[in-house]
Amino acid sequence: MKKTTLILLGVYTCLAASSLNRYEFLIGVQTGAAGMFYGYQGYNPKFTTKAQSVAIPAGAEVLFGVKGFRLGYKFDYKHAFVKEFVTDYVDDTKGTDVTQQVDFRRNVFTHFFLMEYAAKVRTKKVPFAITPCLGVGSFNGFTFNRDTGVKTKYKDQWKSRWALTAGLNFEITKRRFSFLIGPNYTLNAFESKLNNTDRGFIHSVSLNLDFRLNLLRPRW
Repeated sequence: MKKTTLILLGVYTCLAASSLNRYEFLIGVQTGAAGMFYGYQGYNPKFTTKAQSVAIPAGAEVLFGVKGFRLGYKFDYKHAFVKEFVTDYVDDTKGTDVTQQVDFRRNVFTHFFLMEYAAKVRTKKVPFAITPCLGVGSFNGFTFNRDTGVKTKYKDQWKSRWALTAGLNFEITKRRFSFLIGPNYTLNAFESKLNNTDRGFIHSVSLNLDFRLNLLRPRW
């Protein structure tokens, strides 16, 4: 009986807060365009391997907000088209610098705990907000070499796979729907399983387009 009372009280509180226009429950999808910059640092011998590529981002979000403060989950996927790897040896006696032409696909799946704040800008016609965001999480994924047909999973190669993301979005809201556009940066970092001294990163810079639906009463 006590448990049922607590559940009913929680439901009533959410409904009351919604009617007072205090809460948001947002679900959304994301797309856009991105550039991806890969780097790997080895130490025996000392070398760096780099690759630059264009990428297509996609994702989904579930956020709960109170008065503009939002917390929730974000899934981020990026598909990159890699055409060249450049390996630069620090000590040229250990090897020759190599530029390799490839037909390579990189797939990165990242899970974030996302935090953001929508700062409303006073306008007469269209509800508008500036919405910075910050997220921390982990990632997985795989690469596919179209030349050889070989698929390699990140979990078999890398350990300590963590990620950070940050962005500044501009948000337009119309009743239950909102549209966000803005620059976002994501860092995916890792260490090699084979060589404990080797580590790398993936930097992604994107222009994100987000479409969201507020399942509770609109804030505006």
